[in-house]
Parts: sequence; structure tokens; C-alpha cells
Amino acid sequence: MKFDLLISADWHLSTKVPECRKESKEEWLGVLRDKISFILSQQKKHHCPLLIAGDLFDRWKVDHRLESQFMEWMDEVGDPDLPIITIAGQHDTPYHDPGRLSESAYNVIATAGYIQTIPTPDKPRIEQFGAFWGVNYGMEIPSTPPKGKKTWNIIMLHQFVWKGKAYPGAPKGGSLDSFRKKHKAWDLIVTGDNHQTIIAPETYSYPALINPGSLFRTRSDQDQHAPCIVGWSREEGADIIEIPVSKDVFITTSHQEAVQKDERLTTFVERLDGRSEVSLSFDDNLEAFIKANTISRELRTVIEEARDYE
Repeated sequence: MKFDLLISADWHLSTKVPECRKESKEEWLGVLRDKISFILSQQKKHHCPLLIAGDLFDRWKVDHRLESQFMEWMDEVGDPDLPIITIAGQHDTPYHDPGRLSESAYNVIATAGYIQTIPTPDKPRIEQFGAFWGVNYGMEIPSTPPKGKKTWNIIMLHQFVWKGKAYPGAPKGGSLDSFRKKHKAWDLIVTGDNHQTIIAPETYSYPALINPGSLFRTRSDQDQHAPCIVGWSREEGADIIEIPVSKDVFITTSHQEAVQKDERLTTFVERLDGRSEVSLSFDDNLEAFIKANTISRELRTVIEEARDYE
């Protein structure tokens, strides 16, 4: 099938080797390079835009080596004539404040011209295929595209959408059907943040929604996760392009070790709201707490600055 778009999200690029993985730091950089090279080769094959729906980096401030390596990989494998259209997720955004995005590694890559951003939700990026509307993390989601626009309207969001029955802590308004119903005026909805793959085809009532899932397996509970990009054809819909993965790269005891290492840190979250998920790291628990509670921007900044202190 020839695709009009390739869709990805949640790369979470980092030089830090996940605790559940066996690779050395140099080997982990090779894993990053190989996955990016595969995606860019698919983009060349289909000669179409690539969408990345947020969280290109795992932290807003990264090792400068990673920034330079990313640009080198793009120069080696990418095609500068094929757009890579992105939005910023919360991990790309300093202290979760979109007004400070200029301080981020994400902005360094964008300023260098390797990715094309959509700075504001009210001004789309126009390509041959259609109009790409983007909503960076922390910005207001437009309810409908402007009237009178006779083009295909694709909206990119970094917002957690979930499928199936509601579960404790499920983000309000994030159920698949209610989310599609609320944003049914769009022709295609692309989301990030949920690391599981969700593909909801277009129906008579709702537009198609694609949540590609995470690019890398960085947690011990992802040993069965199949990373992919999603190809999209306006005429034929969506199809999965599986990304090759290596076998036997997980440390079987890492989950228990990570829990022990984070035990004292996760106590902080437990004391804040009385519950935590022991299978998650301290950073993941902190993200869950911030999402589940209404806190001021000032307090959020204090928490993020403390977490980012090195």
C-alpha cells in the first residue's frame, strides 16, 4: 500500500539506558539510531510527510551529544525535502510551560531545521496532502477547523486517549469514543502520550483516530510491546508498519530492582495523594500525580525544577 502519511509519537529519546535493558550506553545509542534510520527509510519509500505527535525527547534538557547525534543521523538517512511535522509533548516542554519551549532541546532541533513545528493551534501547516493543525502540550484544543476550508484537516494532539472500560485514574474526557465525538469535525485525529497503539477507523459518526504508541521498549512491562509506525492512506485507511526489535534485551530482574531503587522516592507521591503505582518509576508516578490533580503552574514549576536539578 502506498501511504499519504506516516504517523509516530513518543520517541522519548535519551542517552540514559533504561534500567530494564541489557545494552551499554554505546549500544543503546545504536538502538536509537537504528529505529530512527528505519523510520526515515520508510518515509523515503513512501515519499510522504512524517508526523510525530509529541515527546520527541524524554526530557526537555538532554545531553548535547544526543542533540548532535540526532542531527547527524538525520543528515545521514533523512531527506530534507520530506517534512517531519511535530508537536511538543510534556516531556519536551520545560516545566510543562509551553511559554518556555524556546529553552528546550526540542527547540534546538526545530531551529536547526530538522523538524517542522506547529507553534500555535490556530495556524496550520499546509502541505500538498492537507492542513496540519497542531496543539502543543498545555495549549487549548480548537473544537473545529475554521469554516470554509476546503481541504483535508488533520489535527495532532499530545493528549492521553484510552480504549475500553474506564479504570482508576483514567483521564477524564480521554475515552476513545467520547474524544472522537468531541472532535468529530476533523478528518483525522493523531494523538500521543498513551504508549499503547490504538487505531480507530473512520465511521459514519466519528473520524479516524491514530495513537501510534511508544517507539522504544523502555519498561519491563513492555517486553511484549511491538513498536510500530502507522501508515495512512486517504483512500484505504491505516496499516501498521512494524519496527524490527532485538530479542533477549531485557534484564529479567530489573523490574524488582527498579521498584526497590525508587521505593523511597515513590513514598513522596504516596504521601501526596495516598496511592501510587509500584510498577512505575518515580518520574512516571510524578507524571501520574500531576495529571490526576489540579495544581498551580507555580507549584508545577517548583516540582519540575527539583526533578531536573543535576
